Amino acid sequence: MKEDKDKKLDAFIRKAVIEVGLENPTVDFTRSVLSKIQADAQKSTAFVYRPLISKSVWLMILTAIAGVFVYSIWENPSSEISWLAVSKLNRFAEFNLLANSLNFYISNTVIYSFVGLAFFVWVQVFLLKSYMNKRIAL
Repeated sequence: MKEDKDKKLDAFIRKAVIEVGLENPTVDFTRSVLSKIQADAQKSTAFVYRPLISKSVWLMILTAIAGVFVYSIWENPSSEISWLAVSKLNRFAEFNLLANSLNFYISNTVIYSFVGLAFFVWVQVFLLKSYMNKRIAL
């Protein structure tokens, strides 16, 4: 009985296909499909990821922070504010790492700057990363 239904269905489909006929694509069908594929490929490569802060800027920021950190370690907290005093240049000629490492002091400004830097790095990494992922997903 199932074979009889299958034969009737097959005959009906053959008759319907013969009556309707096959669709013939246009002459430039292949060309139009390939042009749409190329257009989609160009759209996908249009977005090039560029970080908000380049590597050279990060290097300059880290160098400046390291300089401030080193300066704050070997600077006496009660000293006068004179960045290029000639008398302080003699300290570099008599530099002794072991003697200066015992006098370890980090000012509040340096601590606040590190906390601020950590906060802004956190903002860039987590919040902007999620924003960019949502933007790329569209």
